[in-house]
Amino acid sequence: MKTKICHKCKLEKKIKEFSKHRISKDGFRDWCKLCDSNSFKEYCIKYPERIKQSGKKYRKTHKKQLKLYRLKHKKRIEKIRQKWYKIHRKERLLYNKKYTLKIRDIVLNHYGNKCICCGEGRREFLTIDHINNDGNIQRKKIGNSRFYTWIIQHNFPKDLQILCCNCNFTKAFYGCCPHIKEKETEAKRRQNEPIN
Repeated sequence: MKTKICHKCKLEKKIKEFSKHRISKDGFRDWCKLCDSNSFKEYCIKYPERIKQSGKKYRKTHKKQLKLYRLKHKKRIEKIRQKWYKIHRKERLLYNKKYTLKIRDIVLNHYGNKCICCGEGRREFLTIDHINNDGNIQRKKIGNSRFYTWIIQHNFPKDLQILCCNCNFTKAFYGCCPHIKEKETEAKRRQNEPIN
C-alpha cells in the first residue's frame, strides 16, 4: 500500500490518512488528517474572532451553495443535529430560558413594566395582551415560542399592551376585566355627584 511522510509529525502513514489536494503533485496534502485537525483546533482556540468573522463572510457569499447542500444532505444534517442536541440538551435548555427572559425583559420595559388595568408590577405575573383581541390569529402565523422576538423585530407594535395574568384571562373569558368595570362605575358615580 502506498505511504507518505507527514511534514508535521514526520511519521510515515498510509495514503488514506491524508486529505486530497488538487494542487500538490501527488494529489494529497503534506500534513496527515490528524495533524491538520489538531492544527485547526489550535488556530480556533487562538483566534476565535477570526473564525467567527470568516464563517459569517462565507455564509453571506455562499447562500445558494449552502441551501443546496442542506437540501441534498437533509437526513444526514438532521441526524447530526439530533445527536448534538442529546449531548448538549441541558445547556441548550438553560440558554433558551435565559435568552427568552432577556428578550421578555426588553419587551416589558418598552411597554411600561406594569399591568395597565390593575397596576400589578411583578414580572412573573405580567403578560402581553392584544388590544384588538386578535392574538389567536397571530399565534397561528408565528407561534408562541417566537412571540417576544417577533415584537422586537416589528418595532414594538402599538396594538399590544401589558396585562397581568388575572386581567388577561378575565378579558379573554368574560370580554372585559372587572377592574375596568369598577373604574367605569366609579367615573359615572363621580359625574352624578352634586358639586358643592
